[in-house]
Amino acid sequence: MKSIFHQGPIVCLLLVLLPTLGGCGLGDRHDQEYQQLAPALTKVTSAAEATIRYENHPANLDGQTLLALATAHDASLLEPFSQYQLHLFRIEDHALLLLCSADGERALMEDSGCTAKLDKQHWQQGTHPCETSIAPANICLDEL
Repeated sequence: MKSIFHQGPIVCLLLVLLPTLGGCGLGDRHDQEYQQLAPALTKVTSAAEATIRYENHPANLDGQTLLALATAHDASLLEPFSQYQLHLFRIEDHALLLLCSADGERALMEDSGCTAKLDKQHWQQGTHPCETSIAPANICLDEL
C-alpha cells in the first residue's frame, strides 16, 4: 500500500494547506459582527454626548443612569448591545463609551462623543482589559 504522500503533489499540498486555512474564517465572523456594532456604538455615543453637554443633569449621575437618559427617546439604540457590557463614563463635559465582552473581561471598542469616528477598535489589537484607555479631553482638543 502506498503512503498518502506518494499520491502526488496536489494531495500533499492539500494536506498541508487545509489545516492551516481551516481556521482562517473564525476571526472573520467576529470582525464582521464588531464592524456592524461600530456605527451603532457611535450613535449611542452621540446621544450620550448631547445629553451630557446640552441637558442640565447633576454631575454626580452614574453612567448607567446617563445611558438611560441618553437613549430614553429611542430604546432601540441599545438593542445591538444586549449580549455585551456597555459602560458610559462622563469625563468633564464629554461622553466616553466602552463596549466589553459579555463576561466583562475584554474591551472590544471605545468611543468618545466629540469625534465622528470610532476611536478605538480593541478587538483588532489583541486582548485589552475592560477599562478605558483614551482621554476624551485630549481627543476633543485634536478635533478642534
